[in-house]
Amino acid sequence: MTGFIAGLALKNLLRNRRRNAITSVAVVWGVALMILGFGFVDGLDENMVRSQIDTMSGHVIVRPPAYPEVGLSAPVDVLEAVPDELSSALGGHTHTERLRFDVRLVAGADAVRAIGIGLAETDEDVFPRDGFHIDGDWSGVVLGARLARLLDVQVGTPVALQVRTTGGALNALRFPVSGVLSSGNPAIDNYAVLLPMDTAIDLVQAPGPSEIALRLPLRSQSDAVAASLPGGWQVQTYLQEAEGLLEINEVRRKALAFMVLMIMAIAATGIANTVIMATYERTREIGTLAAMGMTPAQIRVLFLVEGASMGLVAGIVGAVFGGAVNGWFATHGIDLTSIAESGTAVAFDTTLYTAFSWGPLVGGVAFGTGVAALASLYPANWAARLDPAAAVRAD
Repeated sequence: MTGFIAGLALKNLLRNRRRNAITSVAVVWGVALMILGFGFVDGLDENMVRSQIDTMSGHVIVRPPAYPEVGLSAPVDVLEAVPDELSSALGGHTHTERLRFDVRLVAGADAVRAIGIGLAETDEDVFPRDGFHIDGDWSGVVLGARLARLLDVQVGTPVALQVRTTGGALNALRFPVSGVLSSGNPAIDNYAVLLPMDTAIDLVQAPGPSEIALRLPLRSQSDAVAASLPGGWQVQTYLQEAEGLLEINEVRRKALAFMVLMIMAIAATGIANTVIMATYERTREIGTLAAMGMTPAQIRVLFLVEGASMGLVAGIVGAVFGGAVNGWFATHGIDLTSIAESGTAVAFDTTLYTAFSWGPLVGGVAFGTGVAALASLYPANWAARLDPAAAVRAD
């Protein structure tokens, strides 16, 4: 009987191929959107986390006790020397010091506000520069590419750095630009003035760094290492540093889920309508099947199989389409340079790779099939309750 029901369901679906195909379009797009959307959002999560680790904080970051936890400014009046106990604890980990400070960058008659970053010699051990492109070298003052374009500055152009020291005094030094950096990260390219740590300390007269970043063998070690460091200074993991951005991305994920649910609700309505139409068109056929011995349960299963089959085929088509597009972007990436050029200070890689895995594809097919089966439940129950004699006499 199972084979008979499956064969009959297939025959009935092929009767109205065009109507069934049109009905299934919403499921196709719903599944494809779900796979593409979640691939994009998950990829954006990874993009932000990777950028946070590779350019901003490492896996764990340590700051002076009074350093502000949030804000766009980089105060230097709260800096202090690194305690010996903390230095000893950091000795077993790959780490580097950085000195951040607010700076007024002057080139000729033009001036802009920027963030100065003093880099220790060990900086590249924590923050890899494999994807960076620099015109010039790292020996002196290095400007982010967009910042250099904004001031029409090139390698060799003299600029002045005006800062307020830790004691509150104004200080300014003049340097030639040694390099122009394209990092692919707008937080650096749009606002950063990079210079050697010794030069930064002389400029700001700082007693110690504004942050110490650690690079660990595995991300999963971050919490344990952060907890093992002595108290006194602020300790944050990369996830805590990126928490605000990840929360914003979670809002995107919920909005996407709501959009997918709305599309699938429209699809469910269309499938229910199609199955109901099929049921009314085949009233006499249903009566004949019942008279031949098919039980109400078997009739119900017949219509559920028809609806679920539409959802299964549509889900597979949507998964293939969504998976193919998602796989392309997971390999080739999406260029976000236009967003970076808008002047954002958010740390992210300007090439976004979507997250590809087989789980969403299988889940999308199952979701599409389940929605179609649920949408077929009411018309299937209606068909199962038909009186065989009345159905056979129906016009």
